[in-house]
Amino acid sequence: MNQLRDISMDKAFAGSCGITEPELTAAFEPEILGLAEEQKMTPEEALAEMRKRYNGYRFAPGAEPVYNPFSVLSTLVSQTFGYYWFQTGTPTFLIKQIKNARFNMPDFTNGVSIPAQSIYDYRAKGDNPVPLLYQTGYLTIKDYDPRLMEYILGFPNEEVKYAFLNEILNAYLPKAPNLWGLSVGDFVKDLWKRDIDAFMTRLKSLIASMPYGVKSEETENWFQTVVYLLFVLLGQFVQAEAHSHKGRADAVVITDDSVYVFEFKITGGKSDKAEKTGQDALKQIEEKDYMAPYRASGKRLVKIGAVYNTMERELDKIKIQEE
Repeated sequence: MNQLRDISMDKAFAGSCGITEPELTAAFEPEILGLAEEQKMTPEEALAEMRKRYNGYRFAPGAEPVYNPFSVLSTLVSQTFGYYWFQTGTPTFLIKQIKNARFNMPDFTNGVSIPAQSIYDYRAKGDNPVPLLYQTGYLTIKDYDPRLMEYILGFPNEEVKYAFLNEILNAYLPKAPNLWGLSVGDFVKDLWKRDIDAFMTRLKSLIASMPYGVKSEETENWFQTVVYLLFVLLGQFVQAEAHSHKGRADAVVITDDSVYVFEFKITGGKSDKAEKTGQDALKQIEEKDYMAPYRASGKRLVKIGAVYNTMERELDKIKIQEE
């Protein structure tokens, strides 16, 4: 037994546990045509939707991505797109680990770096949940830096990304278990109706649901995490960029006819020399010209500024201005 060879991350075997796209199109052409007809799509559109939802797993650097077989077969049998694999089990203990470790949420969508030797860490009770997230399929290999001997991990596809982040959001809102089913869709409807006042009222209610157990010094991190997760989850329905790099707006949401740029100020800390206002947030949008990339789009442009008070634990002083 000591002569066994671990081929888990051997490029020659990286496609063994998934379905490659050539295999999918060769073996399931009739089913893909049926799916396209059922969903009122072209076959190319149906395949693109499957690729976005279920493809993207890589088990070695530079390997061809593979589809999740369970999700593919479930989709082709039911002729309906869904979050099939994630429904087979909720990673409750991993969610708790991530929440307790106050993990930086943007890392999940921007890429998590991990030393090569750590990716083989199978310990369920370790301090770092990232290796286990890889081993259990919630993260996959996006890139590898041979100089640093580091892997870059990220979500393989939308099925995993949105279902997993939704579970994290629910962990931050334990007293509002139905909030996801009600609110994210309602947020999107507000945007589609161009009712940004209703959107911000809903956001205030979301922030007001902060659990009482959150300590005062942790409220800023809680706010930033929940708002980040909300805007990422909106990306299922609209084009959304949540908390981009320094020098860009906190969030941008683009619908068919509008562009919304959000900037949030945080106040209430001991180091605050002056109370911040929603107008301060609008001023930053204007001074840094966050709207510049969207002016040629011909869409309605809306700037939203608001203040989160860490002492009062509420979002207020909301200012909305249309260009």
